[in-house]
Amino acid sequence: KKESYTIKVKSLPEGYSNKDLVYVSEDESIASVKEGKVLALSSGSVRIKVSTEDEKYQAYVNILESTQ
Repeated sequence: KKESYTIKVKSLPEGYSNKDLVYVSEDESIASVKEGKVLALSSGSVRIKVSTEDEKYQAYVNILESTQ
């Protein structure tokens, strides 16, 4: 069974909303991400980049997935 998780952003820079965020998985073979929802596809470590559409602000989330 594939696990899914939701990345919750607790604070945003002034003038931005959740609609302005872009999520990118650095390894789509381990986990995919769309609109903050991460779907684990295989075991491994992956970093998810969360940024504003204009790339002025960004943060990273590290995920260690162990699918069994």
